[in-house]
Amino acid sequence: MGPFSPDGRIVTLGSEFWSVESGIRLGAVPSNTGEGIQIVAFAGERTAVAVAESDFSRNTVLLWDITVHQPGPAAFTAARPSGGDRLHRQGISPDLRKMATLTPTGRNDAFYTWDVATGKQTQPPVAAPVDSLGRADATSMTVRPDGRTIVFAGLDDRILLWDPEARRWHRLDSGRGGQVNAMAISPDGRILATGRGHMVHDADGPVDGRVELWDLDRRTPIGGKPLFSSGEEVRSLAFSPDGRTLAAGIGSGIRLLNVGDGRATPPINGLTGAIGALAFSPDGRTLAAGGHGVITLWDVRTRRQIGVPIGGHEGPITALAFGRDGSILASGAEDGAVKLWDVAEQSQIGAPLAGHFERVAFMAFDSGMKTLITSDDKAVVRQWNIAMPPNPTAIACSIAGRALTRAEWRQYVPPGIDFRDVCPSLK
Repeated sequence: MGPFSPDGRIVTLGSEFWSVESGIRLGAVPSNTGEGIQIVAFAGERTAVAVAESDFSRNTVLLWDITVHQPGPAAFTAARPSGGDRLHRQGISPDLRKMATLTPTGRNDAFYTWDVATGKQTQPPVAAPVDSLGRADATSMTVRPDGRTIVFAGLDDRILLWDPEARRWHRLDSGRGGQVNAMAISPDGRILATGRGHMVHDADGPVDGRVELWDLDRRTPIGGKPLFSSGEEVRSLAFSPDGRTLAAGIGSGIRLLNVGDGRATPPINGLTGAIGALAFSPDGRTLAAGGHGVITLWDVRTRRQIGVPIGGHEGPITALAFGRDGSILASGAEDGAVKLWDVAEQSQIGAPLAGHFERVAFMAFDSGMKTLITSDDKAVVRQWNIAMPPNPTAIACSIAGRALTRAEWRQYVPPGIDFRDVCPSLK
């Protein structure tokens, strides 16, 4: 066992950080050289001091900000106890302020709405409608930007819309069909996209692979027919930032659909496993797709793959989100793992974010790129601090008490960068 953090909340084991209260592994100082890493001390509340074990003779010191990539204090469970292992369906508003969850208890099932920042319930529970078999569980759900209007797909083919003013459910009548596997709401909150799969009453029969669009204000289908149909399951949907393009994960391929006229591009094929998650970059030029343990990036205009597939997850990828400037991509998987990626380098940033033990159902960055919000199938919501310190060089200088020597500069700084004093404040 290594040193404790000054506030006693974190204990270190080798290169790893562990929460004293929860026993959860919070992360680790990575080694870029293959050498063992040993955390030897803390320098203040937020900085850990580590040494490469085979490098003590050269006194190579690594400084690690322990507040970066750690779960914040605002974690909460956005659900009522279910009394079992049943999953909690959930949806979150585009501004990340409101969240709705369905807590399936088997009796008196209800929807709850929550303030993500405070973890407090925002309005009285909404009784969940039941189907002809008395079931109130959902296959998919989402929330309009107002944070109050819930869209819910039942275990049968029903798609229902909760009207918060009239406090009643409205059915989007689509006739008998396949189970709704995926939902997405357009950025302006006016259009709902749904994707279907196996027939509700015949799981071994044909697949109803329809992608449909709905006018949420009028509660009617758009265009009078599906936007797209196929014989494969639709597993994921995502609108482009301008709302003009809908990406659909269909089987192990992707279709880019024009929302205005329904035109579909030729399929993007050759991906690994079913496409469980899709996300557009903020400028709409790049599409990230999550398959079985692998993320691929695609140029939306040319439909060509960018770089090579990014591996790193053990199982199916279930959630993706780009940061505001498109430079960082977050991914979540069925095993609860959350990871951050440098989009340009296509490399992992830091250690995995540890704290979820169920499938990651949702993730999004806040507008300031300081927080990543994630939730899982038990409706545990976590807010991760991903902001780097404002001046990491100044922090390193204050701890070391000196600048790099010319010999250290040649050893540690890449060739082509001229020597300079990186700690002028110490003079």
